[in-house]
Amino acid sequence: MPGPLDDLAAVGDLTKLLSGDQAAAVQRAQRAVRSYCGWHIAPAFTETLKLDGDGSNLLFLPSLKIGEIVSVVTDGRVVDLDQVDDSEAGYLQLNAGCWSPRPGKTFVVLTHGYENAPEDVVAVVTAVAARAIDSPSGRTREHAGEIDVGFALVGTGVSGGIALLEHEKAILDRYRVSS
Repeated sequence: MPGPLDDLAAVGDLTKLLSGDQAAAVQRAQRAVRSYCGWHIAPAFTETLKLDGDGSNLLFLPSLKIGEIVSVVTDGRVVDLDQVDDSEAGYLQLNAGCWSPRPGKTFVVLTHGYENAPEDVVAVVTAVAARAIDSPSGRTREHAGEIDVGFALVGTGVSGGIALLEHEKAILDRYRVSS
């Protein structure tokens, strides 16, 4: 029987957000970018991926920057790496045979990701973090006497928060893996 679930957020998370904690805003923006793109992007590191094949000779990876393929096992069979070609488009092609059609039965150990985050990705992360800090509560306007301040809108009647704008999504689409 499962134990109690951890909270998705805590009061401390709200305190960091409302205080304009820059590190917390950058972390949240990074998570939003990585979630939108479907993979970590940077830095490069080695990991084991558990994947679903479809019985064809193509295996799609959650990556668009493949470094080294260390090992591949499909349906318990070690794959000869001389029979595997990798593509910058984020897939492996098996030149003899097919990948297992069984869910979760293909394991790929690889190094992937950019050594450093591309500059356009950094620009999106910092822009999202800055908007979140500028209006952490999501207010669209503040008015006091003669002073009237409007905040950058991320949606109709919404400002601040961690949200990707359409032009930012267009930039990130170059780093987004196909679903």
